[in-house]
Amino acid sequence: FFFNDTATTEIYTEQIVGSVRCVQETGINAEYMGNNFFEKEITLIMSFTLSQTLTDALNRQANIEYQAGMQYLALSYWFDRQNFPGTAAFFRAEAEEEFQHMRIVTDFINVRDQKVNLNVAARLGEIKEITEPQQAFQIYYDLEQENYNAYSNLSKQALEENDHNTHNFLAYFLTLQTDAVNEAEVWLGKANAYSKLPGLFYHLDAELKKEKNGNIETWKEAFHGSA
Repeated sequence: FFFNDTATTEIYTEQIVGSVRCVQETGINAEYMGNNFFEKEITLIMSFTLSQTLTDALNRQANIEYQAGMQYLALSYWFDRQNFPGTAAFFRAEAEEEFQHMRIVTDFINVRDQKVNLNVAARLGEIKEITEPQQAFQIYYDLEQENYNAYSNLSKQALEENDHNTHNFLAYFLTLQTDAVNEAEVWLGKANAYSKLPGLFYHLDAELKKEKNGNIETWKEAFHGSA
């Protein structure tokens, strides 16, 4: 993932585990590899601000991420009530990822000297309810596909406005969403197959439990500690 810009830019990165690096140059080309990139605190001091049109579009995208997170959280609670702890953990983790993406986008808006607007989510639609497990995975696939399309449109808009810094910033999300759509398609296919006969979905739940490595933390665990 690259930030390339002709503006004088200071990037300060502090990894959660404590590694600190500071880079300052003109025409910066800073590369961060792996999934730990966004586990760092990043401050970008730019010599220019986002356009209002890109600001509005990015604010909407941040709210879409928030809405998706709330949808996945609702699905997590549904599966927890149905005694599918692995699937509940899976959607809880997906929710946390969406909330993290929201924060990344809003941080970018903020450091580019524009106002963050989190009031859009209320107008994006209601949380969908489900009655069968496979319905959750159809919602999951649809949201990830819509998110990919949204980031693709944002990337095109950034290029049209000659904002190459924002275009490079969005490249990470396009790569991420490509993987997310592929993953969602696989789990949707499995969910449809496992839902054909009563009782089979427990096998998928066990597979998802291994995928996310454990259950969600319940209120009892939060107050009293894990057994």
